[in-house]
Amino acid sequence: MPELKTKSIAAPPGQTKVWKARLVEAGPEVTLIRVPISSITEDRDGDEFSPAGLESMLAGLKGGKIPLYLDHGYKESGARLYGALDMLGAWIDGEIEGSTLYGTAFLEPDSWTAMTLAQKIESGMPVGFSVGFGVLKSRGKDNGGLIFDEVSLWEVSAVGIPSNPDAVNSAAVQAVVKSLRVKVGLETDEMKRKTKETEEDPSEEEKQDEAEQEEQKASKEEEEEEESSAEDEEEEDEEKSFEVLDEAAIRQIVAEEVGKALAPIAEALKSLAVLDEIKTTVTKAVATRSRGPRGIVVAKQEEQKSNTPATRPDFIIP
Repeated sequence: MPELKTKSIAAPPGQTKVWKARLVEAGPEVTLIRVPISSITEDRDGDEFSPAGLESMLAGLKGGKIPLYLDHGYKESGARLYGALDMLGAWIDGEIEGSTLYGTAFLEPDSWTAMTLAQKIESGMPVGFSVGFGVLKSRGKDNGGLIFDEVSLWEVSAVGIPSNPDAVNSAAVQAVVKSLRVKVGLETDEMKRKTKETEEDPSEEEKQDEAEQEEQKASKEEEEEEESSAEDEEEEDEEKSFEVLDEAAIRQIVAEEVGKALAPIAEALKSLAVLDEIKTTVTKAVATRSRGPRGIVVAKQEEQKSNTPATRPDFIIP
C-alpha cells in the first residue's frame, strides 16, 4: 500500500461559498461548500504539486467518491482510522482557477459537526483544507522535496493549521473583522462608502477650513519669525552697548552725569543769590530814610466835645 501524503491550503473568506441546494429534484435540501483545497505553491514540507498533479486530483473530485473528513480522521489517541461514521460529507465537483484547485462538497444533514464547520466557513474563519493521497508519479527537488505529477486522491479534510504557508493572511483576518463589525452594527457598507468618498473628494467647506488653517499657520510662522528677528536685534543692541572703555572715557562719562545731576542745584543757588541782592538793596534804601517814628496806626480815640484837648494817636513802635 502506498504511503499516504497530505497537502493543505486555506480557504480565505473571499474565495469560499456556503449555500443550500437539492442534489436531486426530489431529494432533501443539503448544505454545500466550495473551498480551495490545493495549489502549486510549495508547502511547509518543501513539496508541491505540478499543474498535472492538480488535474489528477480534479478527476477524483468529479467522480463523487472522495469523502470529507475532519483533521484527516485523527483520534484523541493519535490514531487515524478513516471511519465511515466520521465522514462529514462528500466531494462531488471541482475546478482549477489559475494555480489553485477548488472543490465542492455537500455536508451531511443534521450533523452538528458538519453544520458547525459550515458556520465557521460562512463567518470567514480561516479554515484550512488538506488532501490525503497516494503518490503515483513524482520527481525530486534540489531542496530534498518532491513535485507530485500524478496522485490518487483518497480524501480531503478540514484542518485548523494547513500545510500551505499562504493559508492564513492579513486580508482574511480583516475580512472577518469587518464582517463582525457590520453584524453588530459598528460599521455598515454605506458608512464605509461615505467615508471613502469623503476621503477622496473633500467638500468645499473642508477645503475652506484647510485653506484657513494653512493661512493661520503661515501667519503664525511669520509672527514667530518677526519676534525671533526682533529678539535677535535686541540682543545685538545689548551686545553693542557693552563696550570696553579706558579710564579717561570713564572719567568723562562720570563728569557729564554729575554735571547733569548738579544742574538743578546750581539753578536754585542762582535764585538764592538774586534774593540776597534784593535784600541788600532794600536794607540800604531803608537806612537812608528819616529817622521819624515808623509803625502802624492801630487805634484812634474819638474827639471829645469838651474843651479837653484831644490825645495824640497811639503807635506801635517796632
